Amino acid sequence: MSDGLPDLLQQLRDIHEPLAPSWWPPAFGWWMLMALALLLCAVGIWYLLKWYIKLRPYRYLRNQTNQLITAYQAKEVTDLQLQDRTNELFKRLLIHVEGIKGLYPTHGREWQEVLSRRFNETAFLNGAGQSLGEARFIRPQLHNPDLVNLIQRTLGKVRPPKKARND
Repeated sequence: MSDGLPDLLQQLRDIHEPLAPSWWPPAFGWWMLMALALLLCAVGIWYLLKWYIKLRPYRYLRNQTNQLITAYQAKEVTDLQLQDRTNELFKRLLIHVEGIKGLYPTHGREWQEVLSRRFNETAFLNGAGQSLGEARFIRPQLHNPDLVNLIQRTLGKVRPPKKARND
């Protein structure tokens, strides 16, 4: 019996460390974390896309305003044409983009009050913005650089109105 013992010891192999566990497939918690990250990315992309689409008409109006002002400064557009096209852009903004119903027939002082409220700008009532009302039809309009500044402050930087919070 003792003769067989060295033979058995000869057949034994050295002890080796087992292989480290593989990173794949990940544990259930990692799958949940990846799913949550993908969901958050998808929701973020959806909100960014929605925001981009919401601001598209405002970008278009700002671009049209800048082109109009550039054409006016290059003397390609007269003062009366500037006022008419500016009114068209304001009407497009308020009626078509922001969806304010009942403004189609609005003109004159009432139109100036609507613009003053929307942009929180008193210059529509007693400043350069008066030429956007009926004043442009009563007397010939002279070159008014304040009107260009008013247009740049309002239409040139137009953004969606902030919703009033009812707290």
